[in-house]
Amino acid sequence: MKYKQYEIVQYHPDLLDGVLQALQPLWGDDHENNRSYFHWKYTQNPYTEKELGIVALHKNKVVAFRGYFATRWKISETEKKFIILIPGDVCVDPVHRRRHLALMTAKMARQQYEHSYPIFFSFSSNKLSTPLTFKQGYVPIVSRGYLNRYNLPGLARFALSSRLNRNLTDIAIPIGCFKDIEVSEHPKPVQMSDLASRQNFPGAKIYLDQDETFFNWRFENQRKKYVFYFCKKNNEITGYMVVRVMPQKNRGFIIDYAVPDEFTALKLAAFPIKNKHFNVLSISAYSVAGPMAAALIELNFKSAGILRSVEKFIDGEWPLFVRPVAQNFSDQDFYIEGIDIRNFRNWSLKEICSDGS
Repeated sequence: MKYKQYEIVQYHPDLLDGVLQALQPLWGDDHENNRSYFHWKYTQNPYTEKELGIVALHKNKVVAFRGYFATRWKISETEKKFIILIPGDVCVDPVHRRRHLALMTAKMARQQYEHSYPIFFSFSSNKLSTPLTFKQGYVPIVSRGYLNRYNLPGLARFALSSRLNRNLTDIAIPIGCFKDIEVSEHPKPVQMSDLASRQNFPGAKIYLDQDETFFNWRFENQRKKYVFYFCKKNNEITGYMVVRVMPQKNRGFIIDYAVPDEFTALKLAAFPIKNKHFNVLSISAYSVAGPMAAALIELNFKSAGILRSVEKFIDGEWPLFVRPVAQNFSDQDFYIEGIDIRNFRNWSLKEICSDGS
């Protein structure tokens, strides 16, 4: 697609070096780490046959990139499967900003993907991107707030560790088996996919398809540190919880879990608290459902407090957005198998669904 003095094209591997150069302001200066991350996120993604991204070229030089992270979803009543695209990694060369390249790459994506994919789902809105997201026809469905669990000494240590700029290597979480809880640095794809498949959803829900392929790939993201908690009974895994460790601040985010009952949920969530693995343990509010919701209430996770007040003041609290991929969509395009994607109650969402976790 021609746009003024630019060519807007689909990404292809010959453009990789230029794309990595364009992404440096967003991803940092470690070129080899950026290359590895790009391959994990886009090339090795099991839900696409090729990398999904749009590139803006100026005199054959890459000056902008917009990537699309693919995940597969299911509908609980029909087992219908489909791919959702998560837009992200938007970066424009500073020299070429304020020339609508972000809008034009998004327009090109709609043209290229509208016959293959039904939905865009944005997890990464912020103060700068939200007005543009609205302009592109996205609809907000839920806030991105957090529930936190900490005590005042833990909060003080959290604040101090932030100021001291601690490294990941300073975060020491004991790994091994502790009676009926196993703590690991690695997933168990077979057992985790089996537990995820047993989840019950009231009514028709859209939920992430967490099969063995998903678990084999998803946690290979070398830019994140994960800790896996497994609840065991008679050597059988009966539930799991995944915590993303936030660099430098000794904070954990519960990004995924599968539990059959409140008892299992309570055991898993209470273990890192009791053993002081984190100064602050958090979970996105939209992730809390079923037995885990009751367990977190009992453990005194709260949406208010000092930490939330500070974070809301500094970062704001922005929504998740959805939009049909179709360029000229109608109201009917917001429905999949009769389910309205604009209604948060029709979704089962956890932070692992996001490309940022």
